[in-house]
Amino acid sequence: VLSLALIPFLLLFAPRFLIQNALTKYHLHVGESLLEQHSLQKAKEAFEEALRWNPHEWRAYFFLGDISARHKNGEEAISYLKKSLRFNPYHVMTLFNLALYYERSGKDEDAVQTYGRLLSFAPDFRMANNRLGHIHLKHRRFDDAKRYFWKALQPVAYQEGELPTALFGLFLCESKLHQPEKALALLR
Repeated sequence: VLSLALIPFLLLFAPRFLIQNALTKYHLHVGESLLEQHSLQKAKEAFEEALRWNPHEWRAYFFLGDISARHKNGEEAISYLKKSLRFNPYHVMTLFNLALYYERSGKDEDAVQTYGRLLSFAPDFRMANNRLGHIHLKHRRFDDAKRYFWKALQPVAYQEGELPTALFGLFLCESKLHQPEKALALLR
């Protein structure tokens, strides 16, 4: 009996939900297309419109963070990425970008925590291991740096530029630890 009483209520509100969902997806699609065309201001407006229809749309926050970073506004990028993570806490690229912007803003400990969170469920993410190695190297925590550089060098297919930076990081760690024979062995 209760379910029959809900039918008119559902019919009244279901179309609005469907319209909101369709408009959110439309504006996301438009925003992504504009982003690919490097039309950042128009893309930003499209993502903001998507959020007007669905304020829980994590992808819109993710892309707004990307646009803010392209405009060299790290604090705004961090804010948008944190909002994105509220609605999708396990999105690897959101976590990676957030950690990277923390790092670029000089917030190394926040970056270390965020990279650590990412690696807790994606331990083979080489770029995150590599960045953690560089942060630890910067702070002269050589053993930690070496551990992350070695993880970044695990035998998998590498993207261009990844292998040399991790090897160079290991070389620097061994050099700083006054172990030149190990450092030179890495170069062979």
